[in-house]
Amino acid sequence: MLGCLLWSLGGVSWAETGGVVLALSGGGTKGFAHVGVIQVLERAGIPVAGIVGTSMGAIIGGLRASGYDGASLEEVVRGIDLPSLLDDRNASPSATAANKEAQSLLRRTFDSRGRSTGPLGIVEGKRLLFTLHQLTARARVSNFDDLPVPFVAVATDMETGETLLLRRGSLASALRASMSIPGFFEPWPVEGRMALDGGLVANLPVRIAQSVFPGYPVVAVDVSSSLQPASRLRNAVEVFDQSTAIMTRQGYLENLRAADLVIRPDVGDRPMLESGHVAEIVALGRQAADRELPDLLRLAAGAPPVPPRPERVERTVAAVRVEGLSSVTEAFLEHSYAPWIGHPFDAAVVLEACETIQERDDVGVVEYHLEEEGADRVTVVLQVHPAPDVEIRAGGYTSNLAPERWFALEGVRRNFWAEGDILEAELRVGEDWGVGVHYFAPVSGFRRMEYSLEARSESVTPRGVDQTTWDRYVVGVERSFWRGGMEVNWGIVAERVEYGGDTSSSWGPKVAFSWSTLDNSDDPTEGTRFRGNLWWSNLDTLLWTADMLWVRPWGANNRWILSGGVQGGDEKNPAHAAYLGGPGDLFHLASTPWRGERSAWLRLGVRRLLWESVLLGPIYGDLFVVRGALFDEEWDEVASPWEAGLALAVPGKMLGGRVLVVYDDEGNVTFGFELGSDFRRREIIP
Repeated sequence: MLGCLLWSLGGVSWAETGGVVLALSGGGTKGFAHVGVIQVLERAGIPVAGIVGTSMGAIIGGLRASGYDGASLEEVVRGIDLPSLLDDRNASPSATAANKEAQSLLRRTFDSRGRSTGPLGIVEGKRLLFTLHQLTARARVSNFDDLPVPFVAVATDMETGETLLLRRGSLASALRASMSIPGFFEPWPVEGRMALDGGLVANLPVRIAQSVFPGYPVVAVDVSSSLQPASRLRNAVEVFDQSTAIMTRQGYLENLRAADLVIRPDVGDRPMLESGHVAEIVALGRQAADRELPDLLRLAAGAPPVPPRPERVERTVAAVRVEGLSSVTEAFLEHSYAPWIGHPFDAAVVLEACETIQERDDVGVVEYHLEEEGADRVTVVLQVHPAPDVEIRAGGYTSNLAPERWFALEGVRRNFWAEGDILEAELRVGEDWGVGVHYFAPVSGFRRMEYSLEARSESVTPRGVDQTTWDRYVVGVERSFWRGGMEVNWGIVAERVEYGGDTSSSWGPKVAFSWSTLDNSDDPTEGTRFRGNLWWSNLDTLLWTADMLWVRPWGANNRWILSGGVQGGDEKNPAHAAYLGGPGDLFHLASTPWRGERSAWLRLGVRRLLWESVLLGPIYGDLFVVRGALFDEEWDEVASPWEAGLALAVPGKMLGGRVLVVYDDEGNVTFGFELGSDFRRREIIP
């Protein structure tokens, strides 16, 4: 993939012959056929004088305009993992921030006045935007006319219905705006407006191409869908595609007739969003262009020549500006990135900064663009789109393996008391109950104070012991620092535990650490994560936990997963004891776990992708083996259970689950299921 990021114009002829303008239509992944057309033009030595693109046509056209040749374009589209690209869950390596929500059955957002603001689409497009920034990293200009090929992206103003011609600013943002399919992608802010998919006004932008690039013949590449019978419409995206085709039929036909030449790759009734068959779709584009090659050559022969393009100039950073946060935070970040000034612009460094800023609790999405300051100097503008003022999420969990069945409602209020602060509240009902309130006060940049108050009822039925229930009341004050997938917390925590007619009170310092390089904390394909907690109860008893997760790909559809953990507790207090057994370690012990002073477990598994849907997500087959151990205070082994099993896992984009069969060390076979996902429940004490 990195090889595709090279500034590559190899094989393109810029001879003093006539050129053509490309009008590239939308059509979802059928638009990969545009790549094949571009390859034929290059092979024939036909220069491209300009490109106007809509939706996927904007994506392919924008990448071509920024410097990719046909071969590197095909490499890019072959490397696209579309389902992953459209999955916004925990897009940042750090999954600790409050705005990195877990799976939920319901998610609603509101402004500060209580008016609903969404979500306005299934996909926000965080991963998509970041990937577009990566792919367009070499487009170091603010005016798209100055790209290696002049370019225009077409979008639709959501409020007025007007056509938006995006010709400057962030190329990645323009491409994201152009493909904002209503109902699927959230509308995208650009040039002070909320943009929808350009297909609503000009899915085949021939007239626009003629007006922007007068005098050149316009070659339309049409991969838009023809009207299909109802029986062939398989999902909401395809219904939208059909609806758009109906509503824009007249304008589409007018643009079709206005083109000097129309190339129609035979993409048929393929799904609008298809994650496979990329090479085949690109080949269909080549075949269609080859059929029209005589007419292409004729048009080019009678067309004006393409003027030489300006040479690429190395840009030096003149200033850094942050927009969209409080003035104090903006000043802090601008100071943090001031070392960029006076050095050559480095897109990789800027993208890393965008990822880091996006880890903040009050941030939704971060993008950047350049403002030119003379011929070779630029101002880097980091544009922050704030997270919603108010957010409400609902979720739940149920399983036949463990007594944990509950429903949870969580609310988040940002900018509650001051700019940048956050108030969180959670209510959990079910077999156990819990309430919690957390207030986060920003200190500076990536530091904050957390004030917490929790009350919850918990129960467990250890092996050989009757069910034990206790009520826990916790108050805590913590300071935290997080950056680049790492978070460190330290503070003071106090609790009161009531169980069996007894009461215990404890207090002490707490330290927590987490570090992650996982590419997705919910469904990682690669990376590593370490976490640890330590609480010095009453300054005489250490309670601690530590766990790790290691994921590596194996072939195209498989991955190794290694996970494990250790815990040190106090067996005399059931709320502080070390437990072994549950959905997180040994499934077959979930209902009756072992209880002791120390516990450890290690799991090795292989996950294979069985089926994947762009809209519904993946289905996996898992093979795993787990070894556990329980120890007394002297680290003498008390029990050493193990299990091996198979599972069918569905992480899900809204509600995940799995069914499994487990064989354990006692010769028992357990059939189980679990449905749902935990909110990122804050365990103040291990």
